[in-house]
Amino acid sequence: MGKPTTFKNMQINEITSLASKLTKEGDYAEAENLFELAMKRHEKESPDSLELANTLANYIGLLLKIGSDDRAIKLRHELLRLRERILGAEHPDTAKSIKNLADSYFYKKNDCESAEPLYRRLLAIREKVLGLEHPDTAEIINAMADLMFAKGAYDSAEQFYRQALAIREKVLGPEHLDTANTIAGLSHILSNVREDYTSAESLTRRVLAIREKVLGIEHPLTAKTKNALDILLKIKRRCNRQKAIHHQHGFH
Repeated sequence: MGKPTTFKNMQINEITSLASKLTKEGDYAEAENLFELAMKRHEKESPDSLELANTLANYIGLLLKIGSDDRAIKLRHELLRLRERILGAEHPDTAKSIKNLADSYFYKKNDCESAEPLYRRLLAIREKVLGLEHPDTAEIINAMADLMFAKGAYDSAEQFYRQALAIREKVLGPEHLDTANTIAGLSHILSNVREDYTSAESLTRRVLAIREKVLGIEHPLTAKTKNALDILLKIKRRCNRQKAIHHQHGFH
């Protein structure tokens, strides 16, 4: 009974600010109570407002911290609908909501079917608003490549990786970490799907060189890349030995 008396005279933005402060301090239970209180107040006083959007965004941040992914996704849908109504379908904040929702489905839930139309919608927005040769557009093209790979649509995945790589090389440079990430994705397809180990080796060596230069030789991602190259070389040597044996015995 004490909490309504304590907070009833506070402004909604004050409640939201306090909830955000408690989130940073690790008092998640009390922060969640305050966010819920702020949401109820918004429903009565300001149901279609940027203040509600701010409350939703901060509340989602808390839910992700405590592992409430399903609740976070539900609120992400609410936030997207709200921003569409207030800001429009192509506003940067609306696009951000689309991306966050797509990422939640893909990376948190492994739900490619729900993520794909969101990524495609976002890609169309970014191409229209920012242009094709923009880092943020390339980011979503790369996400589409990752998603297609996860679905087993390898031809589409390779096409998206190559498109993202061309853009990133041009606008970010050949030694940017994002460029390296796209090269790594393309290399993964060439080695694990196409069995083109020579091309995959060349790409993986390039990724390793970039990560060694930018991150350092002791960085975990650099070490992971070095390990991937070692595995790739072992597979390549084994395949070459098998080809030599087949050739020696007259198999074609």
